[in-house]
Amino acid sequence: MASNQQTQMIGASVKRKEDPRLLMGDSMYTGDVDLKGMVHMAVLRSPHGHARIRNIDVAQARSHPQVLAVLTGEEVKEQCQSQFLLFAVKEETRTRSRWPMAVEAAKYVGEPVAVVVAVSATAAADALELIEVDYEPLPAVIDIEAAARGDSPLVHEDLGTNLSVETSGTAGDPEGAFRDASGVVSVRLAEPRLVPSPMESRAVVASYERGTGNMTMWLSTQTPHLERSFISQVLGFPENKLRILSRDVGGGFGCKIDTYPETVIAAILAIRLAKPVKWVEDRQENFTSTIHGRGEVQYVDAAYDDDGVLLGMRLSYYTELGAYSTGGTHSIVDASTPSGAQGAYRVRNLEWTTYGVFTNKVPVGPYRGYSQHATAYFIERVMDLIAGELDMDPAEVRR
Repeated sequence: MASNQQTQMIGASVKRKEDPRLLMGDSMYTGDVDLKGMVHMAVLRSPHGHARIRNIDVAQARSHPQVLAVLTGEEVKEQCQSQFLLFAVKEETRTRSRWPMAVEAAKYVGEPVAVVVAVSATAAADALELIEVDYEPLPAVIDIEAAARGDSPLVHEDLGTNLSVETSGTAGDPEGAFRDASGVVSVRLAEPRLVPSPMESRAVVASYERGTGNMTMWLSTQTPHLERSFISQVLGFPENKLRILSRDVGGGFGCKIDTYPETVIAAILAIRLAKPVKWVEDRQENFTSTIHGRGEVQYVDAAYDDDGVLLGMRLSYYTELGAYSTGGTHSIVDASTPSGAQGAYRVRNLEWTTYGVFTNKVPVGPYRGYSQHATAYFIERVMDLIAGELDMDPAEVRR
Protein backbone atom coordinates (compact mmCIF):
# COMPACT_ATOMS: atom_id res chain seq x y z
CA MET A 1 0.00 0.00 0.00
CA ALA A 2 1.36 3.41 -0.93
CA SER A 3 2.41 5.63 1.93
CA ASN A 4 0.60 8.85 2.74
CA GLN A 5 3.71 10.73 1.61
CA GLN A 6 3.54 9.12 -1.83
CA THR A 7 -0.16 9.89 -2.35
CA GLN A 8 -0.21 13.39 -0.91
CA MET A 9 -1.11 15.86 -3.70
CA ILE A 10 -2.04 19.06 -1.85
CA GLY A 11 0.95 21.38 -1.83
CA ALA A 12 3.00 19.04 -3.99
CA SER A 13 4.72 20.05 -7.21
CA VAL A 14 2.92 18.12 -9.94
CA LYS A 15 4.69 17.78 -13.25
CA ARG A 16 2.58 18.87 -16.20
CA LYS A 17 2.08 16.11 -18.75
CA GLU A 18 1.32 18.27 -21.75
CA ASP A 19 4.42 20.48 -21.72
CA PRO A 20 6.82 18.34 -23.82
CA ARG A 21 4.29 18.13 -26.66
CA LEU A 22 3.66 21.89 -26.63
CA LEU A 23 7.32 22.83 -26.31
CA MET A 24 8.42 20.50 -29.11
CA GLY A 25 5.91 21.88 -31.60
CA ASP A 26 3.67 18.82 -31.57
CA SER A 27 0.58 20.78 -30.55
CA MET A 28 -2.53 20.85 -32.71
CA TYR A 29 -4.37 24.17 -32.84
CA THR A 30 -7.38 24.80 -35.06
CA GLY A 31 -5.19 26.75 -37.47
CA ASP A 32 -3.05 23.63 -37.90
CA VAL A 33 -5.94 21.54 -39.24
CA ASP A 34 -5.35 20.81 -42.92
CA LEU A 35 -7.93 18.70 -44.76
CA LYS A 36 -7.98 17.45 -48.32
CA GLY A 37 -9.78 19.88 -50.64
CA MET A 38 -9.97 22.57 -47.95
CA VAL A 39 -10.98 26.08 -49.04
CA HIS A 40 -10.60 29.38 -47.22
CA MET A 41 -13.02 32.02 -46.01
CA ALA A 42 -12.51 35.77 -45.66
CA VAL A 43 -14.96 38.27 -44.18
CA LEU A 44 -15.77 41.79 -45.38
CA ARG A 45 -16.54 44.02 -42.40
CA SER A 46 -18.26 47.33 -41.92
CA PRO A 47 -15.96 50.37 -41.65
CA HIS A 48 -18.83 52.33 -40.06
CA GLY A 49 -20.12 52.32 -36.51
CA HIS A 50 -23.68 52.68 -37.81
CA ALA A 51 -24.74 52.63 -41.45
CA ARG A 52 -27.63 51.53 -43.61
CA ILE A 53 -26.59 49.07 -46.33
CA ARG A 54 -28.11 50.40 -49.55
CA ASN A 55 -26.55 47.88 -51.90
CA ILE A 56 -23.81 45.25 -52.08
CA ASP A 57 -22.30 44.56 -55.51
CA VAL A 58 -20.50 41.20 -55.47
CA ALA A 59 -20.40 40.58 -59.24
CA GLN A 60 -16.66 41.16 -59.66
CA ALA A 61 -15.80 39.03 -56.64
CA ARG A 62 -17.91 36.15 -57.96
CA SER A 63 -16.16 36.34 -61.32
CA HIS A 64 -12.72 35.93 -59.72
CA PRO A 65 -11.29 32.64 -61.09
CA GLN A 66 -10.26 31.37 -57.65
CA VAL A 67 -13.49 32.27 -55.84
CA LEU A 68 -15.98 29.49 -55.09
CA ALA A 69 -18.70 31.44 -53.28
CA VAL A 70 -19.70 34.92 -52.16
CA LEU A 71 -22.53 35.44 -49.68
CA THR A 72 -24.24 38.56 -48.36
CA GLY A 73 -26.21 38.99 -45.17
CA GLU A 74 -29.55 38.30 -46.87
CA GLU A 75 -28.26 35.02 -48.30
CA VAL A 76 -26.87 33.89 -44.95
CA LYS A 77 -30.13 34.82 -43.25
CA GLU A 78 -32.02 32.49 -45.60
CA GLN A 79 -29.94 29.56 -44.33
CA CYS A 80 -30.72 30.22 -40.65
CA GLN A 81 -33.68 28.88 -38.70
CA SER A 82 -33.31 31.49 -35.96
CA GLN A 83 -31.23 34.45 -34.93
CA PHE A 84 -28.54 34.33 -32.30
CA LEU A 85 -30.58 33.83 -29.15
CA LEU A 86 -30.32 35.66 -25.85
CA PHE A 87 -30.70 34.94 -22.17
CA ALA A 88 -32.83 37.63 -20.56
CA VAL A 89 -32.11 38.86 -17.05
CA LYS A 90 -35.83 39.34 -16.46
CA GLU A 91 -39.01 39.41 -18.52
CA GLU A 92 -38.83 43.10 -19.36
CA THR A 93 -35.25 42.89 -20.67
CA ARG A 94 -35.11 44.47 -24.13
CA THR A 95 -33.16 41.86 -26.02
CA ARG A 96 -31.78 42.29 -29.49
CA SER A 97 -31.04 39.18 -31.49
CA ARG A 98 -28.86 39.25 -34.58
CA TRP A 99 -28.21 37.35 -37.78
CA PRO A 100 -24.67 36.11 -38.43
CA MET A 101 -24.16 38.99 -40.88
CA ALA A 102 -25.59 42.49 -41.17
CA VAL A 103 -28.72 42.49 -43.31
CA GLU A 104 -30.15 46.00 -43.57
CA ALA A 105 -27.72 47.97 -41.43
CA ALA A 106 -24.34 47.57 -39.78
CA LYS A 107 -24.33 48.43 -36.09
CA TYR A 108 -20.60 48.49 -35.29
CA VAL A 109 -17.19 48.71 -36.95
CA GLY A 110 -16.17 45.16 -37.79
CA GLU A 111 -19.64 43.66 -38.20
CA PRO A 112 -19.64 41.12 -41.08
CA VAL A 113 -21.42 42.32 -44.23
CA ALA A 114 -20.20 39.80 -46.85
CA VAL A 115 -18.07 36.68 -47.05
CA VAL A 116 -15.86 35.12 -49.73
CA VAL A 117 -14.63 31.54 -50.10
CA ALA A 118 -11.66 30.87 -52.38
CA VAL A 119 -9.05 28.20 -53.03
CA SER A 120 -6.53 30.03 -50.84
CA ALA A 121 -6.63 32.53 -47.98
CA THR A 122 -4.75 35.05 -50.14
CA ALA A 123 -7.23 34.76 -53.01
CA ALA A 124 -10.15 35.16 -50.61
CA ALA A 125 -8.62 38.32 -49.13
CA ASP A 126 -7.96 39.73 -52.61
CA ALA A 127 -11.55 39.07 -53.67
CA LEU A 128 -12.88 41.07 -50.72
CA GLU A 129 -11.47 44.18 -52.37
CA LEU A 130 -13.68 43.54 -55.41
CA ILE A 131 -16.89 43.87 -53.37
CA GLU A 132 -18.51 47.31 -53.47
CA VAL A 133 -20.84 48.32 -50.66
CA ASP A 134 -23.02 51.43 -50.79
CA TYR A 135 -23.35 52.65 -47.20
CA GLU A 136 -25.54 55.43 -45.83
CA PRO A 137 -23.80 56.53 -42.62
CA LEU A 138 -26.16 56.97 -39.66
CA PRO A 139 -25.67 58.70 -36.29
CA ALA A 140 -23.69 56.47 -33.94
CA VAL A 141 -23.34 56.55 -30.17
CA ILE A 142 -20.21 55.21 -28.50
CA ASP A 143 -20.35 56.78 -25.03
CA ILE A 144 -22.22 54.68 -22.49
CA GLU A 145 -23.69 57.57 -20.48
CA ALA A 146 -24.67 59.48 -23.62
CA ALA A 147 -26.35 56.33 -24.96
CA ALA A 148 -28.42 56.02 -21.77
CA ARG A 149 -29.92 59.48 -22.21
CA GLY A 150 -33.26 59.90 -23.92
CA ASP A 151 -31.94 62.25 -26.62
CA SER A 152 -29.24 59.87 -27.85
CA PRO A 153 -29.12 58.30 -31.33
CA LEU A 154 -30.67 54.84 -31.13
CA VAL A 155 -28.71 51.70 -31.88
CA HIS A 156 -31.97 49.83 -32.52
CA GLU A 157 -34.72 52.26 -33.50
CA ASP A 158 -37.54 49.75 -32.99
CA LEU A 159 -36.70 49.49 -29.28
CA GLY A 160 -37.15 53.23 -28.76
CA THR A 161 -34.31 53.28 -26.21
CA ASN A 162 -30.73 52.17 -25.76
CA LEU A 163 -31.47 50.67 -22.34
CA SER A 164 -31.58 46.89 -22.59
CA VAL A 165 -32.10 46.11 -18.93
CA GLU A 166 -32.49 47.97 -15.66
CA THR A 167 -32.34 46.30 -12.26
CA SER A 168 -32.63 47.78 -8.79
CA GLY A 169 -32.84 46.61 -5.22
CA THR A 170 -31.93 47.16 -1.60
CA ALA A 171 -30.34 45.18 1.20
CA GLY A 172 -30.70 46.18 4.84
CA ASP A 173 -31.64 49.79 5.62
CA PRO A 174 -29.61 52.09 3.36
CA GLU A 175 -31.86 55.07 4.11
CA GLY A 176 -31.20 54.75 7.82
CA ALA A 177 -27.47 54.26 7.24
CA PHE A 178 -27.19 57.54 5.35
CA ARG A 179 -29.39 59.34 7.89
CA ASP A 180 -27.17 58.30 10.79
CA ALA A 181 -23.84 58.76 9.00
CA SER A 182 -21.15 61.18 10.10
CA GLY A 183 -20.12 61.72 6.51
CA VAL A 184 -20.62 60.62 2.91
CA VAL A 185 -18.05 60.21 0.14
CA SER A 186 -19.06 60.19 -3.52
CA VAL A 187 -17.09 59.08 -6.55
CA ARG A 188 -17.54 58.44 -10.27
CA LEU A 189 -15.40 55.62 -11.63
CA ALA A 190 -14.98 54.69 -15.29
CA GLU A 191 -13.52 51.37 -16.40
CA PRO A 192 -12.74 51.42 -20.13
CA ARG A 193 -13.13 48.55 -22.55
CA LEU A 194 -10.31 46.12 -23.21
CA VAL A 195 -9.48 43.55 -25.88
CA PRO A 196 -8.94 40.03 -24.45
CA SER A 197 -6.48 39.25 -27.29
CA PRO A 198 -5.37 35.66 -26.60
CA MET A 199 -2.17 34.51 -28.30
CA GLU A 200 -4.21 32.25 -30.59
CA SER A 201 -6.99 34.17 -32.32
CA ARG A 202 -10.34 32.61 -33.14
CA ALA A 203 -10.41 29.92 -35.82
CA VAL A 204 -12.84 27.43 -37.34
CA VAL A 205 -12.70 24.52 -39.77
CA ALA A 206 -16.06 23.08 -40.88
CA SER A 207 -16.31 19.82 -42.83
CA TYR A 208 -19.66 18.44 -44.07
CA GLU A 209 -20.34 14.98 -45.52
CA ARG A 210 -23.27 14.98 -47.92
CA GLY A 211 -23.57 11.20 -47.90
CA THR A 212 -24.13 10.92 -44.14
CA GLY A 213 -25.33 14.42 -43.33
CA ASN A 214 -22.67 14.62 -40.61
CA MET A 215 -20.62 17.72 -39.92
CA THR A 216 -17.37 17.99 -37.98
CA MET A 217 -16.13 21.37 -36.81
CA TRP A 218 -12.75 22.19 -35.29
CA LEU A 219 -13.00 25.31 -33.11
CA SER A 220 -10.74 27.32 -30.86
CA THR A 221 -13.33 27.47 -28.10
CA GLN A 222 -13.76 27.24 -24.35
CA THR A 223 -17.24 25.70 -24.62
CA PRO A 224 -17.47 22.96 -27.29
CA HIS A 225 -20.74 21.51 -25.99
CA LEU A 226 -22.45 24.90 -25.89
CA GLU A 227 -21.15 25.65 -29.38
CA ARG A 228 -22.73 22.45 -30.69
CA SER A 229 -26.11 23.28 -29.16
CA PHE A 230 -26.00 26.87 -30.34
CA ILE A 231 -24.95 26.10 -33.93
CA SER A 232 -27.61 23.39 -34.17
CA GLN A 233 -30.28 25.78 -32.96
CA VAL A 234 -29.39 28.65 -35.29
CA LEU A 235 -29.07 26.43 -38.39
CA GLY A 236 -31.75 23.89 -37.53
CA PHE A 237 -29.05 21.26 -37.89
CA PRO A 238 -29.49 17.92 -36.05
CA GLU A 239 -27.33 18.12 -32.95
CA ASN A 240 -26.57 14.40 -33.05
CA LYS A 241 -24.97 14.88 -36.48
CA LEU A 242 -22.70 17.73 -35.40
CA ARG A 243 -19.33 17.00 -33.82
CA ILE A 244 -17.23 19.76 -32.27
CA LEU A 245 -13.50 19.22 -31.74
CA SER A 246 -11.46 21.61 -29.64
CA ARG A 247 -7.83 20.53 -29.54
CA ASP A 248 -5.16 22.80 -28.09
CA VAL A 249 -6.45 26.31 -27.35
CA GLY A 250 -3.95 29.16 -27.19
CA GLY A 251 -5.72 31.24 -24.58
CA GLY A 252 -9.24 32.53 -24.25
CA PHE A 253 -9.73 34.53 -21.04
CA GLY A 254 -13.51 34.25 -21.56
CA CYS A 255 -13.69 35.62 -25.10
CA LYS A 256 -13.98 32.10 -26.56
CA ILE A 257 -17.10 31.23 -24.56
CA ASP A 258 -19.68 32.79 -26.89
CA THR A 259 -20.55 31.46 -30.36
CA TYR A 260 -19.57 33.92 -33.09
CA PRO A 261 -21.06 34.75 -36.52
CA GLU A 262 -18.03 33.40 -38.39
CA THR A 263 -18.55 29.96 -36.86
CA VAL A 264 -22.10 29.73 -38.15
CA ILE A 265 -21.15 31.19 -41.55
CA ALA A 266 -18.38 28.61 -41.99
CA ALA A 267 -20.88 25.83 -41.28
CA ILE A 268 -23.31 27.24 -43.85
CA LEU A 269 -20.57 27.38 -46.49
CA ALA A 270 -19.34 23.86 -45.71
CA ILE A 271 -22.86 22.53 -46.30
CA ARG A 272 -23.28 24.61 -49.45
CA LEU A 273 -19.94 23.64 -51.03
CA ALA A 274 -19.47 20.17 -49.55
CA LYS A 275 -15.86 21.16 -48.95
CA PRO A 276 -13.95 21.79 -45.73
CA VAL A 277 -14.03 25.54 -45.03
CA LYS A 278 -11.35 27.21 -42.93
CA TRP A 279 -11.21 30.67 -41.37
CA VAL A 280 -8.50 32.04 -39.09
CA GLU A 281 -9.00 35.46 -37.55
CA ASP A 282 -6.24 38.00 -38.08
CA ARG A 283 -5.19 40.36 -35.30
CA GLN A 284 -7.12 43.36 -36.65
CA GLU A 285 -10.28 41.26 -36.75
CA ASN A 286 -9.52 40.12 -33.22
CA PHE A 287 -9.51 43.74 -32.05
CA THR A 288 -12.69 44.76 -33.90
CA SER A 289 -14.83 41.61 -34.04
CA THR A 290 -14.11 39.43 -31.01
CA ILE A 291 -16.00 40.50 -27.90
CA HIS A 292 -14.48 43.15 -25.67
CA GLY A 293 -14.32 43.08 -21.90
CA ARG A 294 -15.38 45.64 -19.29
CA GLY A 295 -16.78 49.03 -20.38
CA GLU A 296 -18.50 50.41 -17.28
CA VAL A 297 -19.24 53.57 -15.34
CA GLN A 298 -20.03 53.52 -11.62
CA TYR A 299 -21.45 56.22 -9.36
CA VAL A 300 -20.96 55.39 -5.69
CA ASP A 301 -22.07 57.16 -2.50
CA ALA A 302 -20.76 55.67 0.75
CA ALA A 303 -21.87 56.55 4.29
CA TYR A 304 -19.48 56.17 7.23
CA ASP A 305 -19.23 56.99 10.94
CA ASP A 306 -16.53 58.79 12.95
CA ASP A 307 -14.58 55.56 13.42
CA GLY A 308 -14.34 54.98 9.68
CA VAL A 309 -16.87 52.16 9.69
CA LEU A 310 -18.69 51.78 6.37
CA LEU A 311 -22.40 52.04 7.14
CA GLY A 312 -23.98 51.77 3.70
CA MET A 313 -23.70 52.49 -0.01
CA ARG A 314 -25.73 53.67 -2.96
CA LEU A 315 -24.65 52.43 -6.38
CA SER A 316 -25.59 53.42 -9.92
CA TYR A 317 -23.86 51.12 -12.37
CA TYR A 318 -23.81 51.46 -16.17
CA THR A 319 -22.49 48.51 -18.16
CA GLU A 320 -21.98 48.62 -21.91
CA LEU A 321 -23.42 45.83 -24.05
CA GLY A 322 -22.19 47.03 -27.42
CA ALA A 323 -24.53 46.66 -30.39
CA TYR A 324 -25.92 43.29 -29.27
CA SER A 325 -25.95 41.27 -26.06
CA THR A 326 -25.41 38.15 -28.13
CA GLY A 327 -25.00 35.56 -25.41
CA GLY A 328 -26.77 37.50 -22.71
CA THR A 329 -23.71 37.03 -20.53
CA HIS A 330 -23.02 40.69 -19.95
CA SER A 331 -26.65 41.40 -19.10
CA ILE A 332 -26.39 38.79 -16.37
CA VAL A 333 -23.25 40.50 -15.11
CA ASP A 334 -25.16 43.76 -15.03
CA ALA A 335 -27.70 42.24 -12.67
CA SER A 336 -25.24 40.35 -10.46
CA THR A 337 -22.58 43.01 -9.88
CA PRO A 338 -24.08 44.50 -6.66
CA SER A 339 -23.75 41.14 -4.91
CA GLY A 340 -19.98 41.49 -4.96
CA ALA A 341 -20.16 44.66 -2.86
CA GLN A 342 -20.95 42.49 0.15
CA GLY A 343 -17.81 40.41 -0.19
CA ALA A 344 -14.58 41.53 1.49
CA TYR A 345 -16.21 44.05 3.83
CA ARG A 346 -19.38 44.30 5.89
CA VAL A 347 -21.78 46.19 3.64
CA ARG A 348 -25.04 45.53 5.42
CA ASN A 349 -26.97 48.41 3.89
CA LEU A 350 -26.96 48.72 0.12
CA GLU A 351 -29.12 50.33 -2.55
CA TRP A 352 -28.39 49.80 -6.23
CA THR A 353 -29.60 50.49 -9.74
CA THR A 354 -27.86 48.92 -12.72
CA TYR A 355 -28.27 49.66 -16.42
CA GLY A 356 -27.33 47.57 -19.46
CA VAL A 357 -26.82 49.97 -22.38
CA PHE A 358 -26.54 49.40 -26.14
CA THR A 359 -23.84 51.33 -28.04
CA ASN A 360 -22.51 51.20 -31.61
CA LYS A 361 -19.51 49.08 -30.69
CA VAL A 362 -18.53 45.43 -30.91
CA PRO A 363 -20.52 43.44 -28.32
CA VAL A 364 -19.12 43.05 -24.82
CA GLY A 365 -18.86 39.63 -23.24
CA PRO A 366 -17.23 37.59 -20.51
CA TYR A 367 -13.65 38.36 -19.54
CA ARG A 368 -11.71 37.12 -16.50
CA GLY A 369 -13.76 37.23 -13.30
CA TYR A 370 -16.44 39.38 -14.81
CA SER A 371 -18.84 41.10 -12.39
CA GLN A 372 -16.43 40.77 -9.46
CA HIS A 373 -13.81 43.13 -10.87
CA ALA A 374 -16.28 46.03 -10.81
CA THR A 375 -17.11 45.72 -7.13
CA ALA A 376 -13.45 45.28 -6.17
CA TYR A 377 -12.71 48.41 -8.19
CA PHE A 378 -15.15 50.70 -6.41
CA ILE A 379 -15.13 49.26 -2.87
CA GLU A 380 -11.38 49.68 -2.46
CA ARG A 381 -11.51 53.26 -3.69
CA VAL A 382 -14.35 53.98 -1.29
CA MET A 383 -12.20 52.73 1.59
CA ASP A 384 -9.34 55.02 0.54
CA LEU A 385 -11.68 58.01 0.26
CA ILE A 386 -13.09 57.43 3.75
CA ALA A 387 -9.56 57.16 5.13
CA GLY A 388 -8.66 60.44 3.45
CA GLU A 389 -11.71 62.25 4.83
CA LEU A 390 -10.95 61.11 8.39
CA ASP A 391 -7.16 61.34 8.08
CA MET A 392 -6.93 57.68 9.08
CA ASP A 393 -4.63 54.87 8.03
CA PRO A 394 -6.43 53.09 5.13
CA ALA A 395 -5.58 49.77 6.79
CA GLU A 396 -7.53 50.85 9.90
CA VAL A 397 -10.60 51.65 7.80
CA ARG A 398 -10.36 48.22 6.23
CA ARG A 399 -10.32 46.35 9.57
